[in-house]
Amino acid sequence: MKDLIEGEIFLKARKWKEAFDFFSNLDLTNESLEDISYIKCSIAQCYVGMDNLSEAINLYNDVINSFPIYRRPYFELGLLYEKNRMYSSEISILERALKTTKRTSCKEREDSWNKNFFLHLTFALFQTGSYEKAAGYIAIASLLFPTENFENELEMCKNAWKSSLGT
Repeated sequence: MKDLIEGEIFLKARKWKEAFDFFSNLDLTNESLEDISYIKCSIAQCYVGMDNLSEAINLYNDVINSFPIYRRPYFELGLLYEKNRMYSSEISILERALKTTKRTSCKEREDSWNKNFFLHLTFALFQTGSYEKAAGYIAIASLLFPTENFENELEMCKNAWKSSLGT
């Protein structure tokens, strides 16, 4: 894979147009499906930064459809839905992620992805009033990660929900 450091620097600096130009001009002819998916997700991230949400959503969905075991597009799309208070869509994509994404060889990285999926999914469920289902996901997360204390996350979700009601 071609050195992507320049494009990643643009992304971190929020120079969306420069990052978009960099990633869009890469020759993907001999790249792996995972590398192509990474680049497409980077382009989608640029679309988000440039407020072109429909293109970002389309590109993330394209990556999910072509490489469903790749985790990044599920998480990025979930965050995009969350920022735009599209909680039903967020729930749908994160539940799909938990069912279809691959298990990596790095347990720490795997755990990090899964914890983030569970935390954001629980938040979205609380936002839609699906408290029982949210509690179910917290219970699953507690079993998967016994050293973690998810009571804090549960309390944060409750507080977020209360503040959204203005109480």
